Amino acid sequence: MHAVTVRPGSVAWGWLTVPDSGPEGERCSHQSRAEPTVEGPRLNEYGHLADIDCVDEFEVLDEVEVRYHDATLNELPEFEVQTWEDETAAAACATGL
Repeated sequence: MHAVTVRPGSVAWGWLTVPDSGPEGERCSHQSRAEPTVEGPRLNEYGHLADIDCVDEFEVLDEVEVRYHDATLNELPEFEVQTWEDETAAAACATGL
């Protein structure tokens, strides 16, 4: 089995809204990155797992980065009901995929 992972990085802002959140209750920046992984049982005739330019899911990463880069996550609709955390941010990004 072969796998390829791409890790673009971004910065977003936010704060926790849970009781007694301590310093995380203040607006602060957070580093994040998306990691889509392509897996397959064999490489192609050129020794590649996939032609990255042809994998549509990787184009979504650009949209995700534009949406969340330097944004205040608490002010976005996808985080109105539940405070953003790694899990809710991952679910919001996965919805775009």
